Amino acid sequence: MIPWAQWPKTSHTSCRGWIFCRPGLQHDTEKPSLQNLASKNIKIGRLYLNGTDSKIDKAVDQALADGQFQVIPLDVAFKAKWEQAQRDGTAAAAVGAWISDRKYFGKPGVSAKTEAIIALGEFEYTPNYRNALKRQANWQYALRQVFKKADLIALPTLQKLPPTIPPLGSTVFLEAQVLSLQNTAAVNFAGNPALAIPIPVNDKTIPVTGLQLIGPRLSEAELLNAGRLIEASVKGLVDRSVLAKSARKQIGEVSDSVRELSAAAAMEDQ
Repeated sequence: MIPWAQWPKTSHTSCRGWIFCRPGLQHDTEKPSLQNLASKNIKIGRLYLNGTDSKIDKAVDQALADGQFQVIPLDVAFKAKWEQAQRDGTAAAAVGAWISDRKYFGKPGVSAKTEAIIALGEFEYTPNYRNALKRQANWQYALRQVFKKADLIALPTLQKLPPTIPPLGSTVFLEAQVLSLQNTAAVNFAGNPALAIPIPVNDKTIPVTGLQLIGPRLSEAELLNAGRLIEASVKGLVDRSVLAKSARKQIGEVSDSVRELSAAAAMEDQ
């Protein structure tokens, strides 16, 4: 594990920003590749969750491999704690919205979707909220134990590719569906910093998905450093995936136009 706290930040041009430099590094010509300097020594705890699209898991694993990180699979016991924290964090967020915004329930101009979200918080308050808060300290402790053997934790930001927005726009059911796909409530519940990075995914409709990195308390600099390494390793692939999707869309639009013109010409001939 990198002793980041022992790597001094310096104002020298070769060590500016979020780069953490080894003692004695003085000149640009002496600066090793940041990829070799950091990623091979960063230990990533990889969390696998039930219900995740296999394409997304493969995309996350490939991004970590491309970044040359040390990957440590996290065990089933920690996964169970994560899943409980995810439920607790979702309940706490819903109740928080109800406590803050219940005064707007039934007011003119408040949509039915907003009122449904506020009502959900009231529903969660009695059976789940207090027990969730009682488990919060144990969940924070579980994370601290993981960070004794890993520098960061990695998992998908969403368990599945995002659903299509209905023609009539977002609904409360769509909001609930997307909320259930997010892997963010557990880390929010703990209060730890996290970072989401776009990575390429092998899908014809959606060219990118999200890799979420989670760090210990006050590890924002380390997260940004690791996120930049991942971004650098996949940037060209993300750009090509987006361009390929755009090209497929344009080809489809041209094909549709050709078919429409052909049909119109056929009708005129008749």
